Amino acid sequence: MVDLDREEFKRKYPNLAMELEEGTGKVQIESVQRSDKFLGYTPTPIDYLRRCDTEEQAIQTIEYLEGRKGDNPRIR
Repeated sequence: MVDLDREEFKRKYPNLAMELEEGTGKVQIESVQRSDKFLGYTPTPIDYLRRCDTEEQAIQTIEYLEGRKGDNPRIR
């Protein structure tokens, strides 16, 4: 995480700083729609690998999943 002091934040993001200080730009959330689309879904190793951006991430993911074989019957 990047540490910014207040003045540096104001300099880099003047409009956002103004909204935060004045309390403008707030949005009232009236309701939340819940989707049960993925309820009970267990990702497969392929699902995890598709999220990788680099070969290194893919290798780390495979190593992690290999260590969890006993935890998930879908990992073979």
